[in-house]
Amino acid sequence: MRDAKFALALALALAGMLSAPSLALAAEENLGKEGVFTMIVVKDAAKFNRCVMHQGKGKDVLRIASNRGGAYSLSVPTVGQGKDASLSVAIDGAPGRRIPIAGQDKQRTWATLAPDVVDAVKAGRKTIDVELGQARFKWRLNGDMKGSFIVLDSCVEGYLNGA
Repeated sequence: MRDAKFALALALALAGMLSAPSLALAAEENLGKEGVFTMIVVKDAAKFNRCVMHQGKGKDVLRIASNRGGAYSLSVPTVGQGKDASLSVAIDGAPGRRIPIAGQDKQRTWATLAPDVVDAVKAGRKTIDVELGQARFKWRLNGDMKGSFIVLDSCVEGYLNGA
């Protein structure tokens, strides 16, 4: 159903029946696997926006992204949690680090990652545990997350340099 709506919106936009401001569609391109993650590039209106390490299926998805400004972010399912919910991230069973929520909609909650949190994720080898209010998530990490971040950063650099 979602694909049909997207195809219809795209067809109408191409036919000039919708104005540009009313069609805010992001396009995602799957770049391949990096261990347990799928690497994705996101473009808004055909312009590069960010590269993403994506893990999970359905609504149980972790996303770690890097944008054109070099900032890293993390997003998780909102699962009914309000904007006043706390967000924390724990790597390989270490105590969780509280992270301010940068934004939220009905599907996703996201946060910008501070450099110390990025360093902890890069040093991770086994799991990332995320708590959002009463919701608990656990995802696997690649054994070499530094390498995964190199791939993520190379994606961003490649698109900024005209890939």
